[in-house]
This record gives sequence, C-alpha cells and structure tokens, in this order.
Amino acid sequence: MAFVIDASVVLAWLLPDERSEAAQRLLRRAVHERPRAPSLLMLEVGNALLQAERRTRLYRAARLELLDALTALPIALEPVAADAMLRAGGA
Repeated sequence: MAFVIDASVVLAWLLPDERSEAAQRLLRRAVHERPRAPSLLMLEVGNALLQAERRTRLYRAARLELLDALTALPIALEPVAADAMLRAGGA
C-alpha cells in the first residue's frame, strides 16, 4: 500500500543528526512500497539542505551529495496545482 511522506521524513533519512527509528522504518518500507509526496517536496528538502549548509551543519560538498541521494530516492512525486496550494494556505 502506498504511503505519503513529507520533507521532515526525507530530511530524517538524509541528515544524520535528524535520524529517527520511525523514519528508518519508513525508509525500509520505501524499498518495497514507493512512497508518494507532493512535487514541492524537492524544493522543501533542497531549501532545508541549503539552510543546513548556511548554518554550518553541512559542507557544500555534503549538501550536493545529499541532493544526488534525494533524486535517487524511490519517491513518486505528485503535481500540485496552484489553486490547491492557495486553498491549503487558507486563501
């Protein structure tokens, strides 16, 4: 059965200091069941990794490696329509 993930889960997969057993269970599950996520996930995770670099939690080379790892993750990205984003924001 497919499941939905968000940026916090992916960051827990990628960043050693954010790891959790719950996130690791989802990563193991992702091998067999491709998780789904809104396409904005890539922007959210990319931005969080950039912020981690700016706060010296990561070196640039590590951030770039993590971005490569991000694109290799088995995630089915679902498009998000602009009107849906506006409705979600309470507009």
